[in-house]
Amino acid sequence: MQGYADCFGKLGPLWSTPRKGLSARLTFAQPPEQLFEIYQHLISFLSQQRVMADRLTQLQDAIDELALQFVASLVWVNKHHDYQTLSPTDIVRKDTKKDESGEALPNEDGLEPLPADKFKEGQVELARDLIVKEQQIEVLITALPGLENSEKEQQQTIQRLERELKEEEERRKEALKEKEAVLARLEGVIRSIKRP
Repeated sequence: MQGYADCFGKLGPLWSTPRKGLSARLTFAQPPEQLFEIYQHLISFLSQQRVMADRLTQLQDAIDELALQFVASLVWVNKHHDYQTLSPTDIVRKDTKKDESGEALPNEDGLEPLPADKFKEGQVELARDLIVKEQQIEVLITALPGLENSEKEQQQTIQRLERELKEEEERRKEALKEKEAVLARLEGVIRSIKRP
């Protein structure tokens, strides 16, 4: 928010209206070089705000993708696992039907068991994908601003921003009062003009 105050504080003297008469024409109160500097500052500020929003959007998208990967991994493991014995008295059916190429066909449970080595390779690949996505999320989190600040510094920043917000609100109220006064004067001038 400091950037906000700096940026828009510089924009205040950007133009001025003539005090004599009620001309609607704006005159620039700053030389062109300073206007260009203010313009650059404004563009920089707006791009920083967009980058912050982009980071948050990227983080949300990455978290959504991670959740989808978790679900997809569980579905894949559930669909391609082979039957296992859990106790010595369990009996595992080995009547897996195969197609012409030797691949297992789905049975009545909807399972398509894979050979142990292919199943293990699939698990390793799924785990690798989950780890990569988690690391991408970590990178996005560390890129967020404010993580290097202590709680005390963050509280001070919040208090400073609250003060700035109150100051801006006071300026806004003063500007509204000035606007009302100018409108009242303008209305008086318009009423005092006689129609031909």
